[in-house]
Amino acid sequence: MISTSCQKSFQGNDKVRILDNFNEVSSLEELINLPEFKNKILYINLFSFYCKHSVDEFTYIEELQSNSHKNLKVGEDVAFIHLSTPKWAFESFWKSNVEDYDLAGYHFLMNEKFLNNFWSHFPEAQKGTPFFIQVTMDKKISKTFRPSTMIQKAPLDAALNDFVLQTFKFVRANLDSVLSGHPEKYDLLFKFDKSSEEKISFFTYSKNDPDNSNEVDVWKNLNVFAERSFDSIPDKDGLSGYSFAIPLNVKTLDSIIPE
Repeated sequence: MISTSCQKSFQGNDKVRILDNFNEVSSLEELINLPEFKNKILYINLFSFYCKHSVDEFTYIEELQSNSHKNLKVGEDVAFIHLSTPKWAFESFWKSNVEDYDLAGYHFLMNEKFLNNFWSHFPEAQKGTPFFIQVTMDKKISKTFRPSTMIQKAPLDAALNDFVLQTFKFVRANLDSVLSGHPEKYDLLFKFDKSSEEKISFFTYSKNDPDNSNEVDVWKNLNVFAERSFDSIPDKDGLSGYSFAIPLNVKTLDSIIPE
């Protein structure tokens, strides 16, 4: 629950860190080069206390912090950073909620300049929260998965997430063939429907006009790959439907696929 207390007394503690200059950072470069983060891998959480999806991730973040995970080596070499967007936020509200949620890591209240600089690093991304990035020790910045996806608590969710990622990789490696004959200015939508009989289909897709979608024939190798890969997913008998958009843009695919 969001706290509306106007207490400004909370200044952080050994677990929940608020630096003295938390509101003076104005760029991602400035943030990652602070002395506190020297020789550390940074896992950065862009969020809003008003965003339910952001708050829902807190539990998974805590699980990442308490357990080693194959996608993120948690330990002394990793710092968790939580960037609260400036929308509808003021210092007393922010500090009160930082204290109430007790989320371990370094907390910053962003200003508009910082937020604009942040998004300039991800021009192809939809600007929304939650959004997670990882910074290597040599300061390479990349988008990464949400903690809930990384932990992959349900086996079916894990298998579906892997299927989506492998499909993105297949499309990226064969993009010219996939684009051949495909309507311009449209991405693809994969759709599994079990309402009458099991069927895998592809549709045109545009995030600017998601309701205007038409079924299309795709490159046969993509169709074979998708059908075989999806059929191999275990424990999906209870799945009645599933769909996801497949971007057909090099920059977008490269920003999604982890290095």
